[in-house]
Amino acid sequence: MKKLQNYNTKIILISGGSCSGKTSLSLLIKKELGKNKVNLISMDDYYFPKSHFKDKLNINWDVPEAYDLTKFKKDINMLLNGKEVKKNIFIYGKDVYKKEKENLYPKEFLIIEGIFSPYFEDIQKKAYKNIFLYSSKKIRYNRRREKDSKSISNFSEENLKKYWKKEIKEFEKKYLKKFKKGGKLIKTNNLENNQEKILQKIIKYINK
Repeated sequence: MKKLQNYNTKIILISGGSCSGKTSLSLLIKKELGKNKVNLISMDDYYFPKSHFKDKLNINWDVPEAYDLTKFKKDINMLLNGKEVKKNIFIYGKDVYKKEKENLYPKEFLIIEGIFSPYFEDIQKKAYKNIFLYSSKKIRYNRRREKDSKSISNFSEENLKKYWKKEIKEFEKKYLKKFKKGGKLIKTNNLENNQEKILQKIIKYINK
């Protein structure tokens, strides 16, 4: 594969608990820094499709095993080495990939967002900035409920409550505190009403 221009890409990691504002803020950061300067990799696009799992009715999406971490790391390293990447696009709720792929080319910044964005220590060490978004569990649960009710055809709040108490709790106990220690803490409790202020705080930190 032909090597393209090497930008000495700066990695920006965006992590945080479920529905802490990672995707929303990452898109805003990309726009603020300049779309022509920024690639955005969302970890959601590296979920295995539903067909990958044996127990399709009880999938835990909040463990490393739910992701194709081999391709995730390969795509990141290809971009860092100046190569083009053809990235899958995952459809949340339907749990399949779109037929078309997204072409990414090396750029000045690479935003990597997702609950496991700091999972690989070598990538974490290369990061130019590491940001951890914090929202209370109650606020995040309400956001998750709204998101799932719009995206999942057979949405059940009873099932979400069970999932939140078990799988989300286990994820946070095992990983979240560790990721939180490594990143710049940005509070996003009032994200819906304070988006611009939070965004500018992050931009200031990135440009520091």
